[in-house]
This record gives sequence, structure tokens and C-alpha cells, in this order.
Amino acid sequence: MRNTNQYGRKSFIGQTFATVLLVIILAWVTGSAALAANPPQPAYGSATIDGNYGEWSLANDFFANMYRAGKPDKQIESHLYLRYDCATSTGYALVLAAPGVDVLMQPSDAFVKLGNSTKLVDGNSPNFAWVQPNAQSGRAQGWEASFSLAPGSYTNLNVHVQVYDDGSQTSAVAERSIPLTIDCSSVTPTPSETPTEEPSETPTPSETPTPSETPTEEPSETPTPSETPTETPSQTPTETPSQTPTPSLPGPSFGSCYNPVTRLFRLTVVNKAEVPAYIGYDIYGQGNSFVNLGSFAAGETKTFEVVQEGTLRKYISADGRKWTQKGGTHVLSIAGHTANNLLCKGSVEACKFQDDNANGIQDAGEISLGNWSMMLYAGTVEENEQPIATGVTDPVSSYVTFDKLLPGEYTVCEGNVEGWLPTIALCQPITVVSEQTASVTFGNVQGGRIIVDKVTGPADAPDKFDFSLTQGEITVASFALSGADTPFDSGLLLPGAYTIEEAAAAGWDLTDVTCVDVTNQLQASELPNPISISLQAGQTVMCTFTNTQQPPAPEYGSLTVTKAVNWGDATPDEVQTFEICIAGPSFPSGNEQGACQSVGHSGGSLTWNNLEAGAYTVTESNPGAGWSVSGSGVSV
Repeated sequence: MRNTNQYGRKSFIGQTFATVLLVIILAWVTGSAALAANPPQPAYGSATIDGNYGEWSLANDFFANMYRAGKPDKQIESHLYLRYDCATSTGYALVLAAPGVDVLMQPSDAFVKLGNSTKLVDGNSPNFAWVQPNAQSGRAQGWEASFSLAPGSYTNLNVHVQVYDDGSQTSAVAERSIPLTIDCSSVTPTPSETPTEEPSETPTPSETPTPSETPTEEPSETPTPSETPTETPSQTPTETPSQTPTPSLPGPSFGSCYNPVTRLFRLTVVNKAEVPAYIGYDIYGQGNSFVNLGSFAAGETKTFEVVQEGTLRKYISADGRKWTQKGGTHVLSIAGHTANNLLCKGSVEACKFQDDNANGIQDAGEISLGNWSMMLYAGTVEENEQPIATGVTDPVSSYVTFDKLLPGEYTVCEGNVEGWLPTIALCQPITVVSEQTASVTFGNVQGGRIIVDKVTGPADAPDKFDFSLTQGEITVASFALSGADTPFDSGLLLPGAYTIEEAAAAGWDLTDVTCVDVTNQLQASELPNPISISLQAGQTVMCTFTNTQQPPAPEYGSLTVTKAVNWGDATPDEVQTFEICIAGPSFPSGNEQGACQSVGHSGGSLTWNNLEAGAYTVTESNPGAGWSVSGSGVSV
């Protein structure tokens, strides 16, 4: 067995050295001895830099642990695996995150170098690949890379990666400088150079199950990320599973779903034992594929992301060293998961708010609304279709969540509440994606009302008056009212500016307009027509239009008076004139201009036109001495 050191390998030579040293100390109490273990070497072989570490032997290729800030007294956050190809003088490095830790995809922070010299490789190099990258989150399980390096002994190997472990952290080998010896003189082909079908150090059961012969467990319901924290399968250094019986530990339970967006399987693992245990798996038919999922508390459930398809054989261990294949197998198949609707589920989150300004956006100061019913439908909503789920928004958060939904198209509708109007569509389509939460928002505002009443004088007049209710260029309603009609009710209206206008009616005068805020008991009298109303949420405004009938138009006529003159034996005086005056509705005193007209010495007819109907008195002014008048003072 190759000698290893404190950087992660078990060293039986190191144990022997300790024993010998103890003997020397006991034999020579005053003496001293300085013995040193051989410098650590990589595994010898090559690798393909493609982001798939299936060809690596995580037991044989492990080289060193990587600590937070490179300090060995701090937690291990990643692991380094090394290979070296003597034929091409090429080194290969694989860095994988520890359980519960993610690698941050920051190229300049993923590197290999010697001391403070130029980097041998980093994330910007062509011979570099991220392991299980997630472009959306910017995280990965690790990275692998190749670099040129001559054989020899080095004392200052520095391997570095940026990880996320309760925040962004630096993870590096101990003190950022560890020894490395590359000795090609004694290299012979090892199993690590030629992967076999099964792990080289993993005893398998006497009867190797095949996928068709081994019963599989049905994938269980996989919690969404909000329900169960996700861990990345850790291929931490461990002895390959041995088949030492562990009868007291039942086999673990595996369930899975497939995420078609990330193209990853979500593996749910349950420790069914009543005591803590280590759980792992390998992929049947793939050598060096064993994965140690880490320690599980009794009954604990964890989820992991897995990229490879295959038949997983389950292993369990009490101490993480001696493993037993137990619990059957579990199949990861993209085609099978898709055909059987074993896709990772998503959720829909519906939110409700009070849209005071009715603009369809939750602005600052607009409160959330709880206890509002929501309905979820598959696809589009058809008439009389029943929802697949219902819920009520939370009184505090104003959200309701529909979870465990298969990817696809859905529709969310809100319930109607009396007195409220929607400011966003009552039903909204939404797309559910695996392991994501889709959000939809509904806005509502309390509706207002405008009531219009008609008063006439006289009250029993049958005449109807035409009205229009508008909002900007939009006609909300057109209606007609008489004094005897029930007032017009607009129904619920969104808050905003409205205008009421009464059309002019012949024979009537608009004598008063009074608007009352019924909600707040305020009143305003205005005569302008049209009248503008700024309607507020939940407000009722009542406007009364009063019309008074105009009096009948007066009738007009004419009056003709004939003046007869009898001169008798006297000689007619051609300058003599006679004045006739009338008094009545058009000339109340008889002295108004136009009330009197004159004729010449021979008499004649006088006519008054456009006289208001009524009684008139006709009188003749005194013609002078010598005349007698008859007919003067007659009323007609």
C-alpha cells in the first residue's frame, strides 16, 4: 500500500513508525530519533477534464483536506484529489465540496500553484471544468483541471477554491502550502489508471444484482427546497464499502424526482435506523462510483442533487468505514421519471393587496389583504370547472401557497368579495417549474358609487331629463329620470374622476345641483352643469338635480281704433289733430311711449300691434274747445 500522511490518507506505515518510535524512546530515554514519513505522492494515471468525475477513485486518489482560510484548526470545507501522468508530465486535480458546502463558480479563485508563483491553472484555463455547475445560482459541486508539472519534490503546493458555507469563504490546503513528490521511476500501472466495472477496493455481494433482477423502490415524494435543505452528495474520502454484516441497521430509503430545467435528479434519502448511521451508494456497472452521503441522525431525511442516471445500490455503515449493501436498489432514469410523472415539483404563491389608487401595482403604503380566497386550476379555466386546490391568504403575510405541483400550466383565480373591485385580472395564467416558486399578485380596491336623483317643480311633471356619466372619454352610463323616478345607481365604480351632465330640456330651468358624500355625510351645492366628482375608494356620492318649469309664453295681438270727425257746418281745420291713447298689459299707465297715436282733421284708423293679451282702455285726449267727444274711456 502506498504511504500517505496527515492530509487525509490512512497510513499503516505511520502507525508502525509511531510504535517503533515508542520502543526507541523506552530503550533510550536520553536519546532522540528523527524519523520522517515519505513525502506524499499523487495517484498515477490520467483523467478526462469534462466536469464528470466518474473516472476518479475517491478512495485511492484522495490527497488532502482543504480548510477554511487554509487553517487546519478550522472546519474542512473541501477535498483535494490528485493524479499524475508520467507519460505526459501532466497533473490532474479534482476539488469537491464537503457535505453542506457549495463551490462558488469564481474562476480566478479556483487554482493550483506552487508558492507565490504564477498559477499552474485556474478557472479561466481551457483545461478546466466545473463539476455539476448550476449557472442560475453560480454554484457547483467542485472543479477539475489539468496542468503541466515536471516530476520532482515540491514543498509549497497551494490549491484554492471559493466556497459558500454560511457565507462566502476561502477553502485551501493546510497553510496554503503542502508537500508533493512526483516519482515516476517506480510507477507501475495501478487500478486507478484503468477503471474497472466495480470499485477496486469494494467487495460486492456474492450475487451481483442486475437492474432487472433487483426490486427497486418507488421514488418517494421529494420535498421542495423550502421544505428540506439540499445537500450535495459528498464524495469524501472513505474506505470502499466492505460487506461486513451490520444486521442491526436497516437499509436506507431512497426516493427521487427529476428536474428537467437543471437536468439533475433530486435524491431523497431517509435513515430508517433508530440510531445515527452513515449512508452511501454506488452505481451498478460503474467502477469507482461509490458516494458517501455522510452521517445521518436517527430517522433523518436529507436531499441531494445527482447528475448521473443508473441503478443506485444502497449502503449503510455504523462508523463510515465498514459498509453493508442493504435496502435494495433505486433507479435514476430521465425517461422513466418523465414517463411516470416523477418530475420534481414546484409551487405557486398568490398574494393579495389593497390597491388604493387602482393602478394594478402595490405601491408604498398599500396594505396586504388576508383571509381572501384563492382557487388553483389546471391549465385554462373552463366554464363550471372545479379548482384542483383552494386556499385563503394568510392574515399576516397575505400569501397563500399551493405546493407539490407538477411542472406545467396553471391558472390562479381570486374569489369575489362584496364591495370590492379587482384592479388586476380575476384569473391569471402561471407556469410552474420544477423546484421553483411562481408568484402571482392580485390587487383589489373598495368600490365607490354615484347616485343621481331628479327633483322637479311642479313635482308631478311627467317630463324626463337625459343624463350622462363619464370618466374621461369613456361613457360609463346614459340614463333618463323624471321627478317621480327611482334615483339612478351607478353600481360599484373604481376610484377616480367622474363627470355627470344633464342635457338641457325645453321649458325647464336647472335651478339647483346638490351633491352629498353619503359615506362621510358631507354636502356641497353647485350649479355648474356638468359637475365633476372625485370618487374615493368605498365612497358613495349622491347628486340631486332640481329643475323648475318655465311659465307659459304670453299671447300677443293687435288693437285698431277708428276716429270719426264730424265738422258739421264748420269749415274743417286742416291742422286739427286728434290723439287716441290705450292703457293695458303692454302699456299699464297709458303714458308709456307708443301708448298714444294721432290722426288728422278728417279722422281715420289707428292700430297697435304686438300687444300682450288682456283688457285695454281707449281714451281720447281733449281736442280743444268746441268739440264734444263720445266713446272715450271704452274698455276693450
